[in-house]
Amino acid sequence: MRRLLAVSGALLTLALGPAGPAPALTPLAPADEPICSGDPVFDAAGVLDDARIERAAAAFGDGIVVKVLSYRSTDGQDLYDRIRDERERCAGWGFRPGRGESLLVLAVATEDRRLASHYDGRAMDRFEAAREHAEVDGMGASFGNARWTRGMVDGLAIYARAYARGSGGGPDSGVGAPATAGPGPSGTPEEGVEASGSAGPWLLLLPAALVAGAAGWGGLVLARRRRARRAARAALGVATDDLAAAWLEVEEGSEYVHARVASLPSVDDATLKQIRAAHQTARAGLEHATAAYLTLAQTYDVTRVPQLGTDEATAGVGPVTAVAADLRAAHAELAEVEAAVTGFERLRDDLPEQIGTLRGAAGRLTGLLERRRADGYRTADLDGAPGAAEQAARDAETLGRQLRFGDAALRLATAAEAVGEHLAWLEGLDGYRTALATDLAALEARRAGLDAAIADARVTLEHLETTYDSSCVAGVRDRVEAAALGRGQLDGELAAIRGDASMATQEFRRARERIAAAAQAADRITTDAATAGERERELTELTARLPLTAQRLAADAAGVGARIEANATAISYLDVALPVAELEAEATRLGERARAPKAPLLAVRADLDTLGRRIVESAGVVEAVIAAYEDAQRLLTAAAAAAADARDEVDRADVGRAARATLAEAEEALARAESADALDAVRRAAEEARDLANDAAAR
Repeated sequence: MRRLLAVSGALLTLALGPAGPAPALTPLAPADEPICSGDPVFDAAGVLDDARIERAAAAFGDGIVVKVLSYRSTDGQDLYDRIRDERERCAGWGFRPGRGESLLVLAVATEDRRLASHYDGRAMDRFEAAREHAEVDGMGASFGNARWTRGMVDGLAIYARAYARGSGGGPDSGVGAPATAGPGPSGTPEEGVEASGSAGPWLLLLPAALVAGAAGWGGLVLARRRRARRAARAALGVATDDLAAAWLEVEEGSEYVHARVASLPSVDDATLKQIRAAHQTARAGLEHATAAYLTLAQTYDVTRVPQLGTDEATAGVGPVTAVAADLRAAHAELAEVEAAVTGFERLRDDLPEQIGTLRGAAGRLTGLLERRRADGYRTADLDGAPGAAEQAARDAETLGRQLRFGDAALRLATAAEAVGEHLAWLEGLDGYRTALATDLAALEARRAGLDAAIADARVTLEHLETTYDSSCVAGVRDRVEAAALGRGQLDGELAAIRGDASMATQEFRRARERIAAAAQAADRITTDAATAGERERELTELTARLPLTAQRLAADAAGVGARIEANATAISYLDVALPVAELEAEATRLGERARAPKAPLLAVRADLDTLGRRIVESAGVVEAVIAAYEDAQRLLTAAAAAAADARDEVDRADVGRAARATLAEAEEALARAESADALDAVRRAAEEARDLANDAAAR
């Protein structure tokens, strides 16, 4: 039972006055310390009137262990957890579960603005019912005005009245009687009772302001709790209404579906097996959801929901929603089962018509076979198809008489599909042959073009072999020879296709497969024959381009060399020398090689590509070291200027030894920077010198 005192800081300050340093929360006490004593009050915060609270605690009578605790701060520990720890350490202050007794502990942390109630034993339900009233209207209302004793007394009174109602105490029993105002143990008026005498106007208004603040706090907390409780109950009410609707939906039709499945014939039918398996699954889901529904319907009866607390109502929404979803899922599964039953009955009703349709198609197939035979087509492989269809029809009739309508429908569907394929083939034979002839003629027409392409390839190959280095023609002759070989095989394949497509052979399907393969072979021949011409065009382009490429690379290498000469100091910081002159000479040599008769142009192109990458890498190294050198020089200049300014300041000012020592360190760092042989060392020393010089000048 954790509660946060949402009290205005101004009201607390006004009510309590200036507060001294808050003592730390008392550590868990050994059994001989005051907190574990038999006294009802442990007042670590020093804000409670022990006598008044002891009188209020005595109203419970025997059988109730009452303990009232106060702290300044919990130092981050939850107050309720603190109570539990104290109870364990102090052995429950004498309370033992199972002996018909009860325990009631009230606690407050004044500076943390937290209160808590803890109870156990026979009166737990009564205390739980009164907790909100005791904490909000009793303890919280007074604590908000820093009336700590009054809050504890009022909270104990409310708990005492609840205990009295549950145990049969009446108005005269003395149990739960409200505390009366009177002088405290020191003779001063009780908290909340105005002292006699005159007071200034602001003092007269102070009690009213404090009461208004406390009432506002208590009302706000209570209103929030009530709103949360109403919202939780409303959400649970919506969920239970939806649950009832889901139950009605599934209940209205489930028995009808069960009856329809039960009325199905008890035969060995594949479709019926599927229906019964689906029905069993759906029924099991429905029974599980129904059991859960009946439990929840009792737990969250329409008369109980308005009486539930916030936590109970909130906890019920999830289970109720889940069971409603399960009921609807079971309803959907039953609907699928019902649709399957309807489909089975439709199979039964449509079976005669489907048998007639198959026999009609078989009759058309018989007539078409006769016509195709008259046209000269061979139909031996299909002559038995009409008889197979008739046998399927008779099988379906037999299955129908056995009430196996699903198996009968499957048998008819398989036979009808086969008959349909046979009819389509026979009806399309003339068009099929025409398409074969067209495609074969197109392939035969391509032969002349293939022959011309191969002849041109041979001529081009001879030209390449006499004009260029042998490395430039590598692989071309193999491709041309492969084209010639493929062309010779194509003639035999076309002859085989003509035989398959003839009326003498009538292997029309095989002819179609061969035509597709022959078309792919013709495409490969065209590609291989074109290799010689493509290589000739490539070499012609390289003959004109490679000398220019070599000339450009030589100029690039020379440009890198010029940058090196112009920035000799920066280049001196490189660890290795760049062979720029060698790169330029290599470019010149490759250019001469490209212009030579029967030049190995493909090899020269590869060498020029490699050389170009090396020149680009060298140029990048040169530009990087130049940029690093210029950056280091800027840092050196800035460091030298800073050192000079610092020297001027030190020489003309009355400065201490620290400034002069810092300047000396700066000049030493500057000297290191000027003599360093690595740019990174120059930059680091220059930055150090600049910073030290600026520090010296600042001193």
